[in-house]
Amino acid sequence: MNLKKFAFFCLLICILTINIYAQDEDYEVYDYMYDLGDQIFIIRAGLFIPLFYLSSDFDSYSTNLSIGGVGSLEWSAFINNRITLGGELSGMFAFSPNDRVLYMIPITFKAAYYFRKYPFEFPIFCGAGISLNTIGDSFHADFILKPGASAIWNFNHEWAFGFNAVYWWIPQVYSGNGKVPSSHTMFGNFLETTLSAMFRF
Repeated sequence: MNLKKFAFFCLLICILTINIYAQDEDYEVYDYMYDLGDQIFIIRAGLFIPLFYLSSDFDSYSTNLSIGGVGSLEWSAFINNRITLGGELSGMFAFSPNDRVLYMIPITFKAAYYFRKYPFEFPIFCGAGISLNTIGDSFHADFILKPGASAIWNFNHEWAFGFNAVYWWIPQVYSGNGKVPSSHTMFGNFLETTLSAMFRF
């Protein structure tokens, strides 16, 4: 092997070593890029899919609702490099067969855990709170539970974009002491599928 070939070979090894080191460093920096107090703001919009109502006797019924629209705003803060706590304000609409519009406005406390594989993130989360529901002249405030998961692509260290699937579970429980009998207790089951934009600061 002559001197030129040897020098080229050494240069090639150096370049590959630097590149591998840089990639490893990117992974490490990315994995620990969040710290206590770092914040995120997320906006989501997409489809609201009514699934079914479940009675207290475990009989399922159609919701008689059309596919609707849904959107949300979320603010969260990291308590370490993988866990966030925050709040979310959501809103949805869907139509009944007689063209009345159902609106739901959930206000939830939310916790999330982030799995990472650069340049992607896969948070799993759950929100719990109250949903303000109205259709026509009828209004009801109910408990809501919103477990879900996301797949997020990081554009850079500030912006990320993703897809989200969130299950809405809304129990409407009646004790029978009022005007509505306990047999009218129902558990609403819905699915939110949205696209999102995330800003970190």
